[in-house]
Amino acid sequence: VTLALMPVQALLLAVAPRLAGRFGAFYWRLVARLIGTRVRIEGEPPAQGALIAANHSSWLDIIVLGSLTPASLV
Repeated sequence: VTLALMPVQALLLAVAPRLAGRFGAFYWRLVARLIGTRVRIEGEPPAQGALIAANHSSWLDIIVLGSLTPASLV
């Protein structure tokens, strides 16, 4: 799935950066579904432009955070 969607993400980054963020969230939701992860949201998501820092207590941090927000993950 990742290899198939990499060209799509590259194209969106070049042509429509805002859509690239939304596509990234779609990708991570797809990955979460493929590995059988269910995400439950408690509380309000951070405002746009927020910095989210994860302590990486598990290998699911990137998948979960990426599926919830159109963020750039480093």
